[in-house]
Amino acid sequence: MTTTAPPTELWVLLKSNTPGAVNQAVLVSTQDCRFVTHFIKAIKKELSNKLDAIAVDNITLHTTEDSPALRPGLALSTILSQSGFINNDESPLVVKAQPIAGSPTSSHSSRTSSDEPHPKRLKRWNELNKALLDKKKAGFSNSSTPYSSTSWSVVSPIFLSARKLYIQSSTDIPDGDFEVLVTMLTWIYRCYGRSLLEEKNKNETQRLHLIAPVLWSVVQLLPDVEVCVEHTLDGNRVLVYGRFEFVLTRQVQGVAKRLCIVEAKHDDFEQGLAQNLLGCEAVADLDNSHVVYGIVTNFDKWIFVKDMDEEIAMDENNFVGFDGDGVPVRDQLMKVVGKIHALLK
Repeated sequence: MTTTAPPTELWVLLKSNTPGAVNQAVLVSTQDCRFVTHFIKAIKKELSNKLDAIAVDNITLHTTEDSPALRPGLALSTILSQSGFINNDESPLVVKAQPIAGSPTSSHSSRTSSDEPHPKRLKRWNELNKALLDKKKAGFSNSSTPYSSTSWSVVSPIFLSARKLYIQSSTDIPDGDFEVLVTMLTWIYRCYGRSLLEEKNKNETQRLHLIAPVLWSVVQLLPDVEVCVEHTLDGNRVLVYGRFEFVLTRQVQGVAKRLCIVEAKHDDFEQGLAQNLLGCEAVADLDNSHVVYGIVTNFDKWIFVKDMDEEIAMDENNFVGFDGDGVPVRDQLMKVVGKIHALLK
């Protein structure tokens, strides 16, 4: 008996859980996808901007919107050999994603849940709690530790053991919006003067005036993003508390996607990473989420973080400078803005 080899790509459509939202069918590679479970993993990777926060076992594949879920162990060739099977952009396979049970909407303050975290996430929390309690400074009355006071040397062995490097994808914003951003940053730079970027004169508050417009250039394109400034968090199972400069939250497929931003004060990116990653772990704790997104920046440099259950991905080499006329370097700025846009879409 001969079986039909799967094509190199199949059309799929992610069924949205958001009322009124419409997704477009996309092509997903079938390379190395012998069974449905392999193809679901490929779909999750292709649609990472929408499915990063969804566990693989909460994603199902269907031949039509009303048909039952295909078995994970079903061979793709079996689907293709079914009588009358058609796959194109008008008749795609349908992907459904179930929101994580207990996902919150906009508030962290009273979050409680019996959901168990991923074993590797729980192991990381246990290691962090031990390290933080061992190094806790005298005089803290709270059982949690402020992540703004935790040095990188204390937590780096834990985070670096889970680190991998990646390149964050990018989605351009409209040219007109981008030119408005260039103009705003040029005005800010010229108002403060060239000393704004000189090492001896760097002012953290002034730097926030450069960082914020970059964020707003993306947020204004996505009106459903919730913005929190100087947002305070207190973990339940991971014993940290503190605040981010900004937290941007958007509901995607019924799950809260959070982008947490920390300014690297005094250009200390190691300390900024400690603050950001500990805060992301607190968010994962409170949300019971599988992935939390982070940014550490002083405007000159931007580090993008994906804090996931099994690993921590970092995109570290993103820089934005100004030319001799005080205008931001366009290609550098576009790359950073595009990556923020892709994270929130």
